Amino acid sequence: MTENPAPPDQPLDLQDLARRYLDLWQDHLKAVTEDAETSATLAQTMTLMSSGAQAFADAATKAAHNDQATDDEADGTAPAAAAPGDADVRPDELAGRIAALEKRVAELESELGKRSGGSDSGD
Repeated sequence: MTENPAPPDQPLDLQDLARRYLDLWQDHLKAVTEDAETSATLAQTMTLMSSGAQAFADAATKAAHNDQATDDEADGTAPAAAAPGDADVRPDELAGRIAALEKRVAELESELGKRSGGSDSGD
């Protein structure tokens, strides 16, 4: 930054303030890019942010397509099973994940019963 800030008793010139802000921002970016470690971290951060934004956009697009498909259903419920030929769904993996979830729910219910002092079995 080459100019000194105006004393507080002078009126604020927005163009001058914007110019000083941009000068400061450019000086900061120049200093950051000269540090190799910081530059690498920023590049990695931007890559992660871009991939996260792309994943969000993909999910939003998929959800929009799913919403259109379910709008045609009378009761509004999703299909109970994956479509035939869906290579991403493995029944053994799905069963294992469901079992793990059931175990976790049982643990949480047990912990909740201990905290509340009740002996609800839930079944």
